[in-house]
Amino acid sequence: QDGQLRSQPAGDVGAALAAGLALHAAHDGAFDGRLRVHLSPHGPDTVPDEILRETRRLCDERGLRAHLHLCQHKAELAAIEARAGKSPVAYLHEIGFLGPDVMATHVTYVNDDDIARLAATGTHVVHASYRKAKEGITSPFWEFLSRGVNVAIATDSFSHDMVLDLKLACLLGKIREHAVDRPDAERALVCATHGAARALGRADLGHLEAGARGDVTVIALDSVFAAPVFNPLRALVYYASASDIRHTLVEGRPVLRDGGFPGVDVAALRARVTKACEKLWQLAADRGVLPPGSHYPPGCACGAPH
Repeated sequence: QDGQLRSQPAGDVGAALAAGLALHAAHDGAFDGRLRVHLSPHGPDTVPDEILRETRRLCDERGLRAHLHLCQHKAELAAIEARAGKSPVAYLHEIGFLGPDVMATHVTYVNDDDIARLAATGTHVVHASYRKAKEGITSPFWEFLSRGVNVAIATDSFSHDMVLDLKLACLLGKIREHAVDRPDAERALVCATHGAARALGRADLGHLEAGARGDVTVIALDSVFAAPVFNPLRALVYYASASDIRHTLVEGRPVLRDGGFPGVDVAALRARVTKACEKLWQLAADRGVLPPGSHYPPGCACGAPH
């Protein structure tokens, strides 16, 4: 509101929790078990203590999984320090929220004790390298892997280029480690597949074996930018991009073929999405909720520099 971060009243967040439960009751397990619904409190700084505790209780009682943002920005650290006198990770550990049924996204500002708590509780970290790089910062990656924390790699915000996130996870991770051999391409690819499936609690995903769901992405390595291909995994992570995706299969059924979507007018879809995004940007500009220095899309009539 007015460009300022404010917590919602407990009742408002409690209503959102009730809505999440209703969504789970209505849709979890749909599409032959493919769709799963988790409880998703935004983060420890924006959700009251009693709602976090109730979310944890419901997860235990009903066998649900939870996902939240954690240690995402310094304002969160300050808010939890003021509330509980400790780090967000230590606070969630104290109230019993952490566990193998919890996914925490970003987890940028942590210390050694925080990492130890995440490892000991089996809490999963969701690493979004591109998203944090846009903020001019990096999140730990190898630091978690080397301490036994399961890490999933994911996209967050535009651009949703999973190959780019793999690449940046490795490159920015090497910069953090001041090393050329860690993190390596193979480990990053495992995080994006098996690590993500493990974080989701989905043993039927993340591997190409009998009994798995048959979700496959085929990425071509025949472009001049990938040559020569001495190691296919390294070439995929370091030299490929989303534009090299040729085919995708979901449950063994082709969805993307030869780089295109049969029956979809991509140009028309792009125009609709662009128009909708410009409307959202304009609305945000009119309400003054964009931070200083934000760049508006070319079609925006807000009058700010583009």
